[in-house]
Amino acid sequence: MDDSLRDEAAAIHRALFGRELPDDLARRYVEAHAHALRRVTDAERDWMARARGSDLEALEVALRKRGGDHVLCRKFRLMTALSEASPEYYDDFVNETSRRFTAWAALAWHGLRSVLKTLKGRILLSRIGA
Repeated sequence: MDDSLRDEAAAIHRALFGRELPDDLARRYVEAHAHALRRVTDAERDWMARARGSDLEALEVALRKRGGDHVLCRKFRLMTALSEASPEYYDDFVNETSRRFTAWAALAWHGLRSVLKTLKGRILLSRIGA
């Protein structure tokens, strides 16, 4: 397995889900990457290398607001699609209990968090370039 892609997948997974990447999902990411992200250029690979160790979630939010076709946005979409198709991620995508207050509080928190991540992402983009 390509270690750099596995490391990349682990960092993206951590940014999305806040936990470690299962081996099976890492393998599927590396396999899918060869098909879903065939058009990754050398410049995009260099950009990903410069972004390593940064807050990938903040970078992705800022880049998505610019149009969403950046290589990092495409990689986040790939990880999301692979995760969404896995039964162990069901609870991450579907809420089956009614918790009105908790839902409103989470919506407010994540709304504020999105603003902060956007600002942080813009600062990071000015440092590493888009």
